[in-house]
Amino acid sequence: MAGWRTRAEHAASPNSMTMSMHQRDLVVVPEEPTVRPRAQLNANLDQIVDDLLARFRREFA
Repeated sequence: MAGWRTRAEHAASPNSMTMSMHQRDLVVVPEEPTVRPRAQLNANLDQIVDDLLARFRREFA
């Protein structure tokens, strides 16, 4: 299980990663709808990212 990293973090050390032994085994953050047309991903990218981050924040708060 690898954690999320920024591009800058990855560029600084692309061949290493940190793993936490104290995390929950599974995090489920449902995204609805699960199927989106490819064009919709580009058109609504900012909104999709905001929605996903809000779900993660609720899960980990």
